[in-house]
Amino acid sequence: MFALYFLESPINRRAWKVSEMISTTDRPAHRLMLHQLLASSGDKHPFAVVYESRFDSVMSMLRISNIPKQRKILARTDGIFTALSQGVHGTFRPRTPASRAHVGESLERVGIPTLTEANQVLGSYWICFLVDVLGLDEALVSELKAGKLDEREARFADVEGIHYISRLSDPFKKIIAGI
Repeated sequence: MFALYFLESPINRRAWKVSEMISTTDRPAHRLMLHQLLASSGDKHPFAVVYESRFDSVMSMLRISNIPKQRKILARTDGIFTALSQGVHGTFRPRTPASRAHVGESLERVGIPTLTEANQVLGSYWICFLVDVLGLDEALVSELKAGKLDEREARFADVEGIHYISRLSDPFKKIIAGI
């Protein structure tokens, strides 16, 4: 998440409030605490505004509608941050497995679902970023969703970097399927 923030901050000035001068008494309007990037009520953080818009745009390109509110990018991210912060702050303490044989069961029950969701959510951010930054059109995005973008097709001959974009087909399909 921070990588995306810093990647975009200097490139995409349309969303970021910046200052030319700072002092030790400044109280910046937007901070870089990870959860604050997702402020979606009151004065929304620009990061949340941009990614909510990009997510809606990608879903529109893919003709995916009626996404339940809890499956949208910001709500899913909030859920992941909440789950992970419980471990950080000590409010989640799973039982110690009774034996080594039970470690796998604990991971399967607690760790893997949370980490899988975190991977899916982070992948969604990267998809939104790449679709926007690379200017991918609806046809390319649809092919990526299907997991079958073939760089050798004549219609993609003029697409700069098609070789690299085509390599996104499998991860793109998996992430979109998880929405």
